[in-house]
Amino acid sequence: MRILGSQEPSRTSKAGWRPVSASIVDQNDLCACSVLDKVPVLASCVVLLTKSNERRLARARMMPLVTWTDSTEEDQGMLKGYTLPLSPEGEANIVPTPPWHYSGDVLAIEFWTDPQAAAACLPPGLKADQCADGHALGLFVDWQFTAQDDEFLDPAKYQYREFYVLVDAVWRDTPVAWCPYIYVDNDAAMGRGWIQGYPKKLASVFQTRSFAAASPAAAPIAAGTTFAGSMSVHGRRAAAGRVTLREQVPELPAALLRPTVNRRYFPRLTAGQHDQPSVNELTMVVNDDFKFANCWVGEGKIALPKTAGEELDALAPMRVGSGYRFSMSCTIKDLKILDGLGS
Repeated sequence: MRILGSQEPSRTSKAGWRPVSASIVDQNDLCACSVLDKVPVLASCVVLLTKSNERRLARARMMPLVTWTDSTEEDQGMLKGYTLPLSPEGEANIVPTPPWHYSGDVLAIEFWTDPQAAAACLPPGLKADQCADGHALGLFVDWQFTAQDDEFLDPAKYQYREFYVLVDAVWRDTPVAWCPYIYVDNDAAMGRGWIQGYPKKLASVFQTRSFAAASPAAAPIAAGTTFAGSMSVHGRRAAAGRVTLREQVPELPAALLRPTVNRRYFPRLTAGQHDQPSVNELTMVVNDDFKFANCWVGEGKIALPKTAGEELDALAPMRVGSGYRFSMSCTIKDLKILDGLGS
């Protein structure tokens, strides 16, 4: 018996196969159809014949015959989601489709580190801001996130806290803020960060919250109140900061308004290509609908102690400036690619 118009299939079972179309066969050769129980046919239209009956096809009484095809390729195309894991309903992905909306309370502490240390952490394409003299910011943020489906109603997944450092730098002639290190306590936040180029790592991050009902524990947003933040990696303290409020101010400082630049970098595992990343590009964060409220300034304190497996302490402060406490919101739905850095 011959199978015309098909390729030799590699499977020997109908498991994982499904009918896609009808083809034709001589009724006198129906005994030959038992081959379908053993050999799945890839072609969408196939004629099954025995050699002896080949000449009788033109006058044979014809009837439909079900053929089978591998459904894997089409089913993969039906998987949904914005990030891995893709799934039939698209609910399992770590990060939902943009736009992403954020609201948060921020503690920001400005400090000056060794200018050489600040320059050493810059990627190709950025240069040190010679006017900044090693100026940087340490930020603790208590975030709430949502996309389009009221994700904020799942606080266990979409509330998170983070700590990060921004170093003053220059891209071409534009003053920017470079993010060399950032730590979060939530995998969804880490996934969104990697998409943008933030080098997020998991950590434990905490900060003082403010409550409306008066109490010694309420930490009111008022002159004299001290807010604190801390970050630990694998149980080891890596950052600590404090801001004691002095007065409310109408605007954020200019250093907090610099556009943030990151590096999207994804390496290859293929042997011989470990130093040839599949993605390597400078990006600039695009914040839509940025708002801030209730900004206070005061005395700032920050420490970046040496911690095993981290290099954050290389940016330890040589002196500390002002501290700020404010609320902010923004929407992320775009990303600006500045430079491809090659492999």
